[in-house]
Amino acid sequence: MSGATAENHAEEVRLLIEERLGIKGKTLDRAVARAGRLLPKWAQREARYLAQAEQLMGHPKLRLMVDEAKLTKARASLVEHLKSIDPTERRKTKLLGTLGVISFNLILVVAAFITYLVWQGYV
Repeated sequence: MSGATAENHAEEVRLLIEERLGIKGKTLDRAVARAGRLLPKWAQREARYLAQAEQLMGHPKLRLMVDEAKLTKARASLVEHLKSIDPTERRKTKLLGTLGVISFNLILVVAAFITYLVWQGYV
């Protein structure tokens, strides 16, 4: 496997992270770091391996340290996971979660106000 192939794998995953998660990064390492908890631990581990392999492929002697089967498997699993993420569904879920928190807090404030009015004898 050539260094260009590892670079292509890393770039493909980086572009999918940007497209599906909306997180930009100049390198795959930076994009994964910025993604944080949006990616599961196993995906972060695989992406870091892919980024490390990309760097090692640039050096003729260190290239031998890269396991090509693991590299291909890491790319395949990351691409499969990232393609399963629907950006519109993520936005909708995030919006509904935020609205749920706001409405719950509003209900608590109204209940506290009514309790205060009853306690003071106005109701």
